Amino acid sequence: MNAVKIGITSFAFRYRASYGASIRELLDMAARLGAEVFQLCENTGVLDIQASELASLRDQSIALGIGLELGISGIGGQGLERAIHVAGSLGAKIIRAVVDGGSITLQETINKLEAILPTLEKEDLFLCVENHFRFTPDEVAYLIRTLDHRRIRVCLDPLNSLAKLVGPEETVRLLAPYAKTAHIKDVSISRKGAGWVLVGAPLGDGQVDLRGYLSSLPQDLESLLLESWMDPLETVEATLKQERDWVNQGMNWIRSHRTLVGHRRRKDE
Repeated sequence: MNAVKIGITSFAFRYRASYGASIRELLDMAARLGAEVFQLCENTGVLDIQASELASLRDQSIALGIGLELGISGIGGQGLERAIHVAGSLGAKIIRAVVDGGSITLQETINKLEAILPTLEKEDLFLCVENHFRFTPDEVAYLIRTLDHRRIRVCLDPLNSLAKLVGPEETVRLLAPYAKTAHIKDVSISRKGAGWVLVGAPLGDGQVDLRGYLSSLPQDLESLLLESWMDPLETVEATLKQERDWVNQGMNWIRSHRTLVGHRRRKDE
C-alpha cells in the first residue's frame, strides 16, 4: 500500500464552517469519514485560537488518530511567526501557505520565505506554497528553485491555476516534482453562449483526469487532501447535506485509488 496519508481540508467543509461548526466538530466528522489528516485552513479561524484550546485540539487529534496540517493565507506582518507558533502547538509539521495575496511581488515573497528558513529548520516544519490565483505555476516553480531548500515545498492544487489560464496537466507537470502535500477536487465544464462554465463536481463525477493526476504525484507525497468547489443550494439544510455527501463520496474515491499515487505507467506498459 502507498504510504501517502489521505484526508480532508477544511475547505471541503466550507459551508459547515461558515455556518458555525467548531474545529472540534469538524475533526470529529473527518474522523468518522476515515480521514488520516485534516488541514485546518484560514476559514476555521485557527490562528486566533488561544493556547489552551490549541492544546486541546492537539489532544483531540491524537485521540482520533488524525494528523493535523495548518493552512494560512498571506505572509505579511507577523503572520508567518504566528503560523509557526500555532503549528508547533498543534503538532503540525506542514504549513500550507497561500503566498500571492494582495500586491506582494514574487521577489518579496522569496525574501520573506528565505528569512524564516532557519526557524523552519529549527522547528522541524515544512512550508508548502500553494499555487493559487495570482502567481503562475512557472512563478511558483521559480520560487522553489530559487530558495532551493528542503523545508520549502509545494501544496499542489491541479485546478487553482485555471485563474491564470494554465490547465491542470501543465500545472501538475511543472509543480508535482516539488509537492509534499496535494489537494484533489473535480469540476465539470460546459459550453454556455460564447464561453464556458466551470463548476465543482463530486470527486469522480467531473472531467478531471484524476487517475492521471495521482500517478503524476511524487511517491514520497506526504498527504492527499480532498477539497471542493461546491456552490450553495437554496437552503442551509440542503447545502450541508450535499456538502456531506460530496465529502463522503470523495473520501471513498480517494480510498479506492490512493495506491495510484506516484505510479506513473511506463510508455512500454
